[in-house]
Formats: sequence, C-alpha cells, structure tokens
Amino acid sequence: MSWPEIDGLERHPAFAVAGLARRIPEGDAAAVGRLWQDLDTAALAAAVSERASDRPFTLFTQPEGPADGERTVLAVVGLAVPAGAAVAGPFETHAAPAGTYALVPAEGPMPGALAEVWAAILASDLPRGGGADFEIHGQAPTGIGAPAARTVVHVAIDPAAFARPPLAARLAAVARAGVVRRLTFDANGLIPAVAQQHDTGEVLMVAWMNREAVEETLATRQVTYWSRSRQQRWRKGETSGHRQRLVDLRPDCDGDTLLLLVDQTGPACHTGERTCFFLSAGSGVVSAVGDADRPD
Repeated sequence: MSWPEIDGLERHPAFAVAGLARRIPEGDAAAVGRLWQDLDTAALAAAVSERASDRPFTLFTQPEGPADGERTVLAVVGLAVPAGAAVAGPFETHAAPAGTYALVPAEGPMPGALAEVWAAILASDLPRGGGADFEIHGQAPTGIGAPAARTVVHVAIDPAAFARPPLAARLAAVARAGVVRRLTFDANGLIPAVAQQHDTGEVLMVAWMNREAVEETLATRQVTYWSRSRQQRWRKGETSGHRQRLVDLRPDCDGDTLLLLVDQTGPACHTGERTCFFLSAGSGVVSAVGDADRPD
C-alpha cells in the first residue's frame, strides 16, 4: 500500500470553520492561498465570539466528481468554531464531522510544500472517509493569516477500514508510531510511567519505559517496562502472574511522563502489597497505611 508520510492518527470532535468559502479543484494549494489573501481577517476575528482553536484552519468539504478522478471541493478558510456556533457578518460556516484523521505534515515554503503533500495523498490508496478533510496551519503573527511554514493536513479515514484486517493492522501500527513520536524520552532513552488502577484511581507503582516498551505495551495491551538494573524489557507479571492490562495510556502536557490506566491482577508491588505506595509519612513518622485507609 502506498501512503504518504503520516505522523499518527487523531480522533477529532465535530467542529465548524467560519470564514470565506470557494469551490476549488481538490488538492489545489495555490487556490487555497488565494482564498486566504481574499479573506478579511480582521472582520472575521471581530465576528467570531467563540473559537474552537486559535490557529488558522482550512476545511475541505462537499466533494464533487468521481472518487478516482478529478474532483472539486468546497474550501473554507478561517477560524475553527464550536459545532453549531453562529457567526455574525458575511461569513459562511461549514461543519466538519467527528472522526479519525491521519495527520500528514507539510513543512517548508508554502504553498509548494502543501501542493506536494496533497499530490502524495491523492496518488495514494489511503482509505479516505470522503466526508471532510482539513488543514491546521502554523500560528500566524496576527492570529489569522496565510499558511505558515508548517501545516498538518488531517485526512478523514473511512471508519470501515478499521474492520478490515490488513488495513486495520497498518492503521494500528501508524497510530502506535504516532503516539511514540509525540513522547519526549530522556538522555538514556527512557520515560517515567505511573501505573494507576483504572476504576478505583489507586496509584500502583512507578517504573520506566523505553520506546520499544511503549510500542509493545500499545500493541499487546499488556504493560511492559524497562529495567535499568538488568538493561532489558520486562513484561509486568510475566513470572508472578500479577499482570497489568492496559486500559489507557495518557502522556502529560509535555509528553515526558506517562500515566498508565491499568487493570491490575494481584499485587503490584514486589513486597506482595497491592500498591508500592503502602507507607505513610504525612505526620513526619513513617508507618504502614492501615487497612481502614486503603482502597477496597
């Protein structure tokens, strides 16, 4: 399968773009640039009372023409607003549905970089959804403006593709790679991970992961860590049976720490305690947390 370079997959809620709309040939980055030049950005900023994002958006919707031939789309340049939001003035508002999107980066002088990316997208067999695609542009100095040196094209993925084994496997691999790409590992290639019981909120343990451990955890849904002392990966509970099934993996705001929501089987601590955090020192005296103070 020939796909463009993809930074990952992202689920995006429904929203709308308010601004200037014009029907153009699909993938015509120069036409989008001209549309931005014609947009009265100051008037649009004054007309929008609530934004869904501070970055400039271009939405492509209402495709017309054969799927395997030249098509046109309605291009809307402007600001992202909440779905159903009313916008004053002479601007049009068009909706983008909730969905899963492939993130295809375009970097370099515009509109040339975008033209190359769209040519790759249109020539590929990426399982596109066909409803609405959009671009999120780098922040312009005025808050709204022509595309900056980096734009991320969001290509809608056909939901049915996730039920087709060959496609589903490749999309899952793309998604995992995108998650790892967003993380910040330290000089030793490691990232700290806090494991928390998903349904009680009980903090179970803290350990380290490297890239391969994160990828294995996402692929198998069984939590795997990195042992700094043994210098190797280890799957939690592989010998004891006290496994951790991954429910969710949540990077923090800087991408340099992970919160693992897990379903813990048996104790999480090597001492046999349910949690590694079974000591209390809040009073200044270290003591074991009493059974009455422990989560059920």
